[in-house]
Amino acid sequence: MFNIVLDTNSIIGCKFNFKSGSLNRLSLLSSKKILNVYITDITDNEIKSHIKSNARSLAKQLESAINKERLIEQIENKNLIKLFSKLTKSEFGEILSRSFLSAYSEYKKSTQVTILSTKRVPSAKVFDLYFNKRPPFGEGKKKSEFPDAFSVLAVIAYFADDDFFLISGDKDWSNFFTEKNIQYFTSIDLCIDHLTELLERNKQDKKWIKSIFERSKAQIIHDTKDLLENAGYDIDLWDGDINSIEISDITIVDYNIDYYNNNTATYSVNLKATVNATISYDDPDSYYKDDETHEIHYWNRVEDEEITRVLTFNAILTIDIDSQKKTYQYNHGLKISLPSVIYLEFDEYDDFK
Repeated sequence: MFNIVLDTNSIIGCKFNFKSGSLNRLSLLSSKKILNVYITDITDNEIKSHIKSNARSLAKQLESAINKERLIEQIENKNLIKLFSKLTKSEFGEILSRSFLSAYSEYKKSTQVTILSTKRVPSAKVFDLYFNKRPPFGEGKKKSEFPDAFSVLAVIAYFADDDFFLISGDKDWSNFFTEKNIQYFTSIDLCIDHLTELLERNKQDKKWIKSIFERSKAQIIHDTKDLLENAGYDIDLWDGDINSIEISDITIVDYNIDYYNNNTATYSVNLKATVNATISYDDPDSYYKDDETHEIHYWNRVEDEEITRVLTFNAILTIDIDSQKKTYQYNHGLKISLPSVIYLEFDEYDDFK
């Protein structure tokens, strides 16, 4: 999954349109488990502040328009008069604010937005950026950028070991992350378009990685047979011996692509094989017990009895690849998880034991 970090401007740029447009595209990709969305707690509070400010501004504009056009005097419907009367009151700004904040809260919930805390950001690191005129402060050392400084440092700390994309229309943010070699986009749409291209490329790459495995099946079976024929075997009989081993019917049950990059592809493989063995052991039907010593003796031994056992096991396959040239080399062979000694069960002997 991709990790996406939003700043305040990226939300404001969408005009708080949570049900369509860019923000809706982001939410749909999140619901499909394609990406995770993150904001800091400072960004969250800034967005709420902007929503409240916009609600108050809209309420004033509506009140002004109603009073200027004398709309109420032209309305005969009492319910509409009651409604427009409310529009002229100051609490309408609060009504709008609650409605917009509710929509924002629902969006965060449906998009599964993760809010990163800035509380643990060391203030010393923030002041270090400030006094050294580093982004997000810059040459002007704008004190208004302190909230941004806490936010960007919280993001860096959270994604210390993971990759992420930044969406920001704020140059102070983008300058900070450019210094960190982190890719950023100025709008949600640009980022989503880029991710769509990556997904299509990954889809084609994965298809090619799967085809490599399919073309390697014969070699995998050959390596499996070679490894099993050279493994150590024993029979779970104290007096039993294995005379010969033959491996047959090797089957690749299933496999999974564990990892791949431009140079290497790694697969986990589930395998099944039939072990045909000839064994020798003391015949349990030909024994007698010495009354004095209480020892058991045999006068007959079963020779070269054939038994067949089916083994299942896991393996790891690593193949060198060149994703640009679309070439590969089977250099590393197959690594099978086998015990030092493979014990072949002998059920026919259970009753005697």
